[in-house]
Amino acid sequence: MEQLINIGIQVIPVKYTGDKYSIIDQAIEVVKVSGFNYIVTPFETVIEATYNEAMELVNKMKDSCYRHGAEELIINIRIHSSHTKDILMSDKTDKHAQ
Repeated sequence: MEQLINIGIQVIPVKYTGDKYSIIDQAIEVVKVSGFNYIVTPFETVIEATYNEAMELVNKMKDSCYRHGAEELIINIRIHSSHTKDILMSDKTDKHAQ
């Protein structure tokens, strides 16, 4: 079985004539309907999925942005993975819950 990873995805519209946040919102909407555990932050969206699922999701996010009018994007990705165990957001953040 493939391990779960944490992937941080930041979509930056470079060429788009409308409100750039609306393109980012389109990318986040793809994440929302994916069924994966995720957290939206001011700078990126962090997702738990297998590596292959995460890469497929990045592709869907990119395609959605282009369908909604973006002409050019920068997509920054950060990955935390392990060969032996799942990487879970809760392991990193639960101790800080208020």
